[in-house]
Amino acid sequence: MFYLNLELPSDLRKLADPELFLAAHADRLVVMDEVQRKPELFPILRGLTDKDRRAGRFLILGSVSRNLIRQGGESLAGRIHYVELGPFTWVELMRRAYAPGWTLQKLWWRGGFPPAFLAEDDASSQEWMRDLMADYVARDLRLCGYQIAESALARFWKMLAHYHGQVSNASKLGQALDVSNNTVRKYTGILEQTFMVRVLRPFEANLKKRLVKSPKVYFRDSGMLHAVLEIDSQTDLYGHPSFGASFEGMCVEQIVTLMPRWRSHRCGLTDSTC
Repeated sequence: MFYLNLELPSDLRKLADPELFLAAHADRLVVMDEVQRKPELFPILRGLTDKDRRAGRFLILGSVSRNLIRQGGESLAGRIHYVELGPFTWVELMRRAYAPGWTLQKLWWRGGFPPAFLAEDDASSQEWMRDLMADYVARDLRLCGYQIAESALARFWKMLAHYHGQVSNASKLGQALDVSNNTVRKYTGILEQTFMVRVLRPFEANLKKRLVKSPKVYFRDSGMLHAVLEIDSQTDLYGHPSFGASFEGMCVEQIVTLMPRWRSHRCGLTDSTC
């Protein structure tokens, strides 16, 4: 195996002539992390894959999933398989040898991002989560091609956290933020496409109604939800108005992750999830 981190200038220099370099490692698995930083690689990967149809020649990783998928769809259709790597699930943790402190309550409180869950203490976990959110707005969204003011998205993110587990009302959100309904839907779509929130559309036999009616919105990671809501401790969470919705969201994410081919919806006649 040969590993390249494309955030490192030294590894980027190795790909100054990518066709020559990758051909020289044709007998090894080449892992390229943060590949969205060099999108011009995709046509070259296509050519090399067409020459040698062996499966598993390249493992390409990227944190900006929407951008990576778009580039792959343009150049590697029929030659690529996507695997979504989400945060820890409870089933994954229980498959490992038991470690002190690895409880469902800890997973709920800190969320499943490895650095947050495995941090030495809650303060370090929350600090890492705040840094992640700041980096996501300042860097990752721009790599996706979105030009959104940080303050506007931060306000929307915070407002959306208060709607976690509820039916999303674009009109009310728009009025609260002084933006249009279309802007609310655009921002929600951005967070969904970058895997920050999960949107559950209503279950209706009529496809048109399913697309038109309001969905439920959940933060995909409970630790991120708690950080956005500025809940300082697990004790404070127990007395917070979002206590029930937070636990519901964690359960929804655990179930949906275990059943990737299952199309999840919220029930059309009620506010429950099905």
